[in-house]
Amino acid sequence: EICLGGSGSFTLSGINNALGTYQWQADTLGTGTFVDLVNNSTYSGVTTTTLVISNGTSSMNNDIFRLAAGKCAPMAVSDTGLLKLGTMPVLTSLPASQSICVDQSGKFIVAAVGGALSYQWQTDGGLGSANWANITNGGVYSGATNDTLLLTVPGMGYNNYKFRCIVRNGACKDTTNNAVLTVVPAMTASAVTISLLTNNDPQFTFMGFVSNLADTAYWNFGGAGALYPFSPVGSNLSQSHTYTLNGTYTVCLTASTDCDTIKKCMPIVVSGVGIEEYLLYNSISIFPIPN
Repeated sequence: EICLGGSGSFTLSGINNALGTYQWQADTLGTGTFVDLVNNSTYSGVTTTTLVISNGTSSMNNDIFRLAAGKCAPMAVSDTGLLKLGTMPVLTSLPASQSICVDQSGKFIVAAVGGALSYQWQTDGGLGSANWANITNGGVYSGATNDTLLLTVPGMGYNNYKFRCIVRNGACKDTTNNAVLTVVPAMTASAVTISLLTNNDPQFTFMGFVSNLADTAYWNFGGAGALYPFSPVGSNLSQSHTYTLNGTYTVCLTASTDCDTIKKCMPIVVSGVGIEEYLLYNSISIFPIPN
């Protein structure tokens, strides 16, 4: 069997034909009449033991071939071979790259039409696209020969693995795109730290650290106050805030990924808002400045 537009061959081996000739013949009408073939854009090797067929067309489906061999007429003929023309499967939906959390499972899906289809998923094992190997069921894998490949909690060891699927209709096959699995690591408590750097009540300066595993991070200085971005992550950054009301506040630094949120908080007491006497200048300052 060959695919429409594809190539294939018939080979006859074990022939003792010293000084003899070979001639491939075909019955293209199903009448039992065989005609000698000539080399052209469709056939090559017509006087050898291997006939190569190129650019197969639907009209060649069920053509019958045989090899005649000998030194003189009548030549001996081989058993016949039947040519079947298959069609390529049509991929209608391709597997998509995906990200999963380290404690989650993942799956890749392909959809195709065109005959009695079979599937074989492959992976590069994280070694690059020159290292494709068939997947077998077992371990984290199931559905290796189905349209849906399941990975049950694969863990960080499978981060950046590539996957693809070979879809076959008989001898005809097509291969999907490469889909990448990204496994997002868990953030631990140490991914976020917070401390008080300076206390110039009512202005306070805080020091924070957020691991570069985080996608986003922000400060909250207590109450219903606004959120202040922490950027860039993966660094130690200071942030100052001036309070306008006395009281006890909870200052928090929060970091998030698609999988985790880590929040570290600390309390502070603000008492420096209001009337403050400056003896040096014999003056009074009011915070905040009234309108």
